[in-house]
Formats: sequence, C-alpha cells, structure tokens
Amino acid sequence: MQQLTKISTSKSNLRFKLVALFSNLRIQNVLLLVLAQILASKYIFAQDQSWSEIFSDFNLIGIIFSTVCAVSAGYLINNFYDFEADLINRPVKTSLENSIAQRKKLALYFLLNLLAFLVSLNISWRAGLFFASYIFVIWLYSHKLKSFPIIGILSAALLQLLPFFVIFVYYRNFSKIIFVHATFLFLLILLKELIKSLENLDGDEVSNRYSFAVIYGIEISKHLFTFFTLLMLIPLFYLLNYQDIGYMKLFFGLAYGSLLVGNVILYRYRDKRSILSLHFLLRLLLVMGVLSIVLLK
Repeated sequence: MQQLTKISTSKSNLRFKLVALFSNLRIQNVLLLVLAQILASKYIFAQDQSWSEIFSDFNLIGIIFSTVCAVSAGYLINNFYDFEADLINRPVKTSLENSIAQRKKLALYFLLNLLAFLVSLNISWRAGLFFASYIFVIWLYSHKLKSFPIIGILSAALLQLLPFFVIFVYYRNFSKIIFVHATFLFLLILLKELIKSLENLDGDEVSNRYSFAVIYGIEISKHLFTFFTLLMLIPLFYLLNYQDIGYMKLFFGLAYGSLLVGNVILYRYRDKRSILSLHFLLRLLLVMGVLSIVLLK
C-alpha cells in the first residue's frame, strides 16, 4: 500500500513539474508560433508545395526547431529577471514556475540556446548568425532594454515579429504585401505590450521597474493606445484593397472593429478586470490572425 502511495505521489509530482516547466516556457505561445510559421510557409511562401513537401524540407524544420528553442529560452531568461515584479503581478503563476530551481532553469536556458545555434548553423552560416544575434538581443532586452519605457515596448514587439521575418528570408519573399501585413501585426503586438504594461503597473512600481505605464502614467498610455489604433488604418486600408488576400479581409475588418471596442473599454472602465479583458482580446486577435492565414487565396 505504501509503495502504491509513493508511486502515485511520484506521478503527481512529475505532472506538477511538467506543468511548471510548460508555464516557464510559455508552451502555448511557442506552439502558436510554430503553427504560424507552418501556415505561413504553406499558404504564403510556398503555395505550390504540398504538405508532404513542406514537412520534408529539413532546413525549414530546422529553422522552426531553432525558433522554438530560442524563444523558449527567451521566456526562461525573462522570467529570471522579472521574478520580483511577477511575484506581485502573478503570485500564483510565479510560485508554480519557481517550483523549478533557478539553476536548473538557467542550465536549460543555455542548453536551448546552444541547440538553436548549432541546428541553425548546420543550415547555413547566415541562419546561425541570425539566431546568435536573436539570442543575444533577447538577453539584452530582458537584462537592459525593458528598463527603457519606449525602447522596451518597441523591442518586445520586434522580438515577437522576428520569427516570421526569418521564414520569409528563408523563402526570399520580399513582396510589398508581406511588409504591410507585418506592419499591421507589429502595431497589434505593440498594443498588447502597452496593455501588458498597464496590467503589470502595481508590480513594476513596487519593484522599481521603469515600464511605460510607470514612467508616463495611465492616461498617456491610453492615448498612445488610441494613436497606434489610428495608425493601423494605413496598413489596413492597403490590405482591404488588395485582392489577393481573399477572405482574410474578414479577419482584418473584425480585428479593427474589436480594437475600436477595446478603446471604449480602455477609456470607460478603470478597474483591473477591464485591462485583463482587453489583454485577452488582443491575445485572441493574434490567435485569430494566425488561423486566418488559411483564408488567403
């Protein structure tokens, strides 16, 4: 009986550790990124290739694998530097994640980065150089850049966009529509980072972190949110008048309508729950943006 209890406890501890590990690695974000890279490869960059040809392209698989390793490592090092603020902003989640020792997380961080670099270097020296630079900039952002309010949110959005950049560099597709689409996505991620800054305001203030909301305040953060929403009209106008994106126009129209509602929520309501709802809306739009790739002609 005692042996059965020990086995049951051991399995329970293993599940707990796996949940903690997946939380540290932000596995849901990483899987969404993998899905985005695969769908972009099939429906945007290599439309003439079959699914079997996509999945048998070992260089593409290597790039996706390197991206997974580098991004996962980035989440680990970001958690490491954000520990104090996260204890206030997300106490339950942070307690779960810190059930894994910091030294183990750092060891995994270096291992993942090494794998990302070696696999990408095996593809080409250019891929190796890209991922070495990407790994360094993620560390620089976590260690220093996020301390500068404006540079912090710009670099955070850029780092989330770069994994898409490496895919269209791989396929050597530099069409205007790709850059316009990337601009729309970049602005959408900027909006998410602004709301994240407002969401984490309490923890950032206590831990003396110089986030955008801490330095410039709630009202300026709201005004900038509206400014970025209006700025999105420029790529939106081009995208809606570009015939080759097919039914993906439905997503862009829905996304912009949702952002207008988001602005109303932001100005009308001031409680934390409204900010969390808006953050969820922006994350949902990013997921829908990935899934809507299949609507392209």
